[in-house]
Amino acid sequence: MPGGGVHVDIPKDLVGAAARRRLLPFIGSGFSKNISAEFPDWKGVVDIAADILKFDRDLLRIHGDYLQIAEYLEVVNGGIGDLANKLVTLIDDERMFDVGKSRPHLLLPYLDCESIFTTNWDRWIERAFDDQGWPYYRIRNTADLADPTLNRPPASNVQIFGKVKFDATRYNHPTRVVKLHGDLSDHSSLLIKESDYFRRMDFEDPLDIDLRSRIYGKSVIFIGYSFSDLNVRLMWSKLCRVLANTKKPAQSFFLTAQRNPVMERLLSEQHINVVQLDPMRIGENLTYLLECILDAQEKGNA
Repeated sequence: MPGGGVHVDIPKDLVGAAARRRLLPFIGSGFSKNISAEFPDWKGVVDIAADILKFDRDLLRIHGDYLQIAEYLEVVNGGIGDLANKLVTLIDDERMFDVGKSRPHLLLPYLDCESIFTTNWDRWIERAFDDQGWPYYRIRNTADLADPTLNRPPASNVQIFGKVKFDATRYNHPTRVVKLHGDLSDHSSLLIKESDYFRRMDFEDPLDIDLRSRIYGKSVIFIGYSFSDLNVRLMWSKLCRVLANTKKPAQSFFLTAQRNPVMERLLSEQHINVVQLDPMRIGENLTYLLECILDAQEKGNA
């Protein structure tokens, strides 16, 4: 049994979706905290912008949210390149951080998923595939979507879930890692400014259409998001309209260490089951849950 001593109440529908290869992971910035708790949140992004602008941090936060501040930075600084480059150092630098310290990341390649969607700009999901020696596609923009390149990392001698063999047991080969909000390696792909979000609110970008086309019959599992993330709630509301004519939408799941009975009830109306994590043991809980999912996959092969 995975995760000795750690327990999470995992819904049977989640285990069943894993066994049938019907999971679609949707990963947010909270998941990256498994690499380092020091990664900046949105307050930290504003602080970086303030330093670039030589603006008092507390005063700048009063004048706008991070989307508006990034917009302002582009207007007065001629672009967001300085901000993006600083973020590379703070959240995406392999010289400072080690993906091997996050077992939840290293377990992701073993999920037999057609796609992993993420709003993260960093490349730690892809580095987990590299570390474990699993091929994958990285899709950052429309060009990647039209002509994806298969990344073939060398075989790893330290695979952490050795019971799974790529060629023998996977239904989906290989996984697509779709960066819905872009990637720090391509500044033009980043959704970081207010105008970027306004442009995507119609949900008609090719990456959004790709998400819509792949969600039918899938159980989405949200990892690393907060109840307060309005962007994810808006996206799911639009997806629910797409799925409105589905006779029986698949049950989806929202992993959280927060407790909010109001949001739990509202999400249940949208076919999302909240899975509660221990706020003091989030990393251990995620490891336990992912290992249970992998066990379900293995049993589904039998």
